[in-house]
This record gives sequence, C-alpha cells and structure tokens, in this order.
Amino acid sequence: MVQNETQYPNRSAWPPAPYRALSLKQPANLRAALKTLLNEKGDGPSNNLLMGLGLGVPSVEVAKALSVTRADWIWVDAEHSPFNVNLLADVIQIINFYSEGHTAPVVRIPGLDAGLIAHVLDAGAGGIILPHAEDPDEIRQLVSYSRFPPQGHRSYPPFAVIPGMTDQAPEGSSFLHVANDHIAVIPQVESAKGIENLEEICQIPGVDAIMIGAGDLRMDLGHPMGLLGDEPDFIAAFEKVKRVCAKYGKPIVGLAMNDELLQNRIKYGYRMLCVAADLFLLAFGSASALQEMKQGAQKLLKEAKDAGPGLDVKAAAAAATAQTIASTD
Repeated sequence: MVQNETQYPNRSAWPPAPYRALSLKQPANLRAALKTLLNEKGDGPSNNLLMGLGLGVPSVEVAKALSVTRADWIWVDAEHSPFNVNLLADVIQIINFYSEGHTAPVVRIPGLDAGLIAHVLDAGAGGIILPHAEDPDEIRQLVSYSRFPPQGHRSYPPFAVIPGMTDQAPEGSSFLHVANDHIAVIPQVESAKGIENLEEICQIPGVDAIMIGAGDLRMDLGHPMGLLGDEPDFIAAFEKVKRVCAKYGKPIVGLAMNDELLQNRIKYGYRMLCVAADLFLLAFGSASALQEMKQGAQKLLKEAKDAGPGLDVKAAAAAATAQTIASTD
C-alpha cells in the first residue's frame, strides 16, 4: 500500500491531544475520555468511541510502532504475555511519549498485586484492568491500590516524577490529584459469578468502566470457546451487562477485531473497543502481502510468456506492481 498524506497524516498536523497530562510522565485523563462515551443523562452509551490496539508482543519496538498510530488507547496485555516489570514501565512510557499524549496505555495485570499495580501506575498508565473480576471486595481492593489517599491507599512514589520538572499540575492541584482524577479502574468480568455480582460491582466507588471477557465467559457458562454465540444464557448475560452498565453509567470495554464482532458489540452498548492487535496484524498482514505480491508476480510471468520475446519486461513489471498497489488502496 502506498504511503500518502491521506492515509498517514503529518504528525505536525495532529490536533492537540485532548486528554494528555501537563507532563507526559503522568497518565492521560482516561476517566474524562470515558465520560464522553455516555449520553448526556449518563444512563446509556453515546455515539462516541474510544478505539484501541492491543500490545501482546512484549517488545519496545512494537510499542513504538503502535504508539504513532493515533489510537485512543493501547491495551497492554500483561496477563497473557511475559512482560517483566521493567519492560512494562518502558512500554507505558513509550506509549505516552511516542503518541505525544494522544494514546492512553491501559494495562491488564495478571491478578490483584499491589506491588505490580504501583509499578504500572507509577510509570504513567492511564488505566488498569483486573481480569476474572467477580468478587466485589477484591474490586474494592483494586480501587484502593489504584488511588492515593483519601480515595485509596496507594503509596507515595518518590521516583515517579521529578519535582519542578515532571510533576506539573493545574493550579491548586498536585500530581497526586492528577493521578486520582485521570487513572481509570476497569474490572474485567468474565464468569457467571461476575455477571451475577455485576450490579454490586458497578456501584463500587472508583470503578470507571466494565470490560467483558466474552471467551472466558462462554467457557464458564459451559459453551465452546468463542466471542459470539446464540445460547440463551450467553445472550442473557450480554443483555444484563448492557442494562446494568447503562443504569450505573459505566462504559463497556471489549474486543471487536472483525466486522461481525464490531456490529455485535456496538449493538450491546460497547464504546471502548480494541479493534486490532500486534501479533495478528503481523501474521495476517504479512500473509496478505505475500499472497498479493505472489499473484502479481505470477501474472507478470504469464504476460511475459504470452507476449513472447518482444515484451518490455521492465514496463510490464511496473504496470503489474502499480495494479497490485492500487488493489490494496
């Protein structure tokens, strides 16, 4: 595909990042962004979206590549990918700096771990996702670990910012208040028990959105692994999520990596979506490029054979390449 200004706008033309902190060492205001996903009454989804990408390859270079796409958020999956703490901190800061504050890093941690939560948030993550969230008391603990006093019990991080250099805050505030105001806490509900407790979970102060793990939910309900289904209990769970999250003003977060999933998730009120992920983009994109260029080369060889020795191979090659590129635009 040809790179041009329509497909890849010049970064100097980007509008200011609406939710960036005054310092890129601090988290973007994901909580404010989430509020735009609700209607004016706050009792249902709006027509706004937060579209994101998934970072599952534990790599600084991959993080850099995703960070310049202008995604609204990047889901850093530390649950199923072997990120160590140092690498997690690096990719979080890369996302903040390389996106120039346009993209919020949102980290899914493996479990409820106060130390890991502190490292992730001290690095500048805009949101934290707790998988397998079903126990309201555990989610209250998650909120406590994620908020400075008096909203929680997160410890003061002496090395997270440099006084007078990276601790900028609005007048009358501090970087501690900025963190409490900006960082989103997102339980991921993916079990029958979680669905049963959803109403209580949504009423916990400090919970900003609800992510649904459809694949694990289906398996917990006794159905084959997948992200879609027509089983009555699975449909009922989705209907309950839509109804309860609208009632308590909680945006719904999830994956929608193809048209069918996108249509389904929008129908059920999802507005914060991860629409592609690095591993699959690499594999499927590479396979598609190979197939397209192979077909173009085979066509060129056939034309050369059919035309005989008088064919201008260089001109034919240029024409075939142009046709292949045009087909991908």
